[in-house]
Amino acid sequence: MVPRELAISGAIGTGKITLTRAAAVDLRGDTGDLEVLSTTGPVKLSTGTGDIRIGLAKPGAVTANAETGKVTVTVPDGAYRINARSEVGGVETAGVRQDQASANVLDLKSGTGSITVKPV
Repeated sequence: MVPRELAISGAIGTGKITLTRAAAVDLRGDTGDLEVLSTTGPVKLSTGTGDIRIGLAKPGAVTANAETGKVTVTVPDGAYRINARSEVGGVETAGVRQDQASANVLDLKSGTGSITVKPV
């Protein structure tokens, strides 16, 4: 357990990481799911094989890359600039207000897997 609103960075070879109420997060994993919930800071996650799930507590920036796996981001009300690309899989952003001038940039990639951005 870590204190609330702590900035966290690191890497893991194999395994699942779940963080709740962290501030800035920068994590990398080779194999395993990465989950960051109720975060308030910018988030940067990447995994070779595994799903990525992010829940923002307030509008902000997210960079997520899953080579093989799904990327799901849940966002609070706000405007977002969404850059989402999946080589094999769909991209769903219904219900999220988009503005290409927004500072809240969601840069999401998946090689094989779907990408979903949804409101809270």
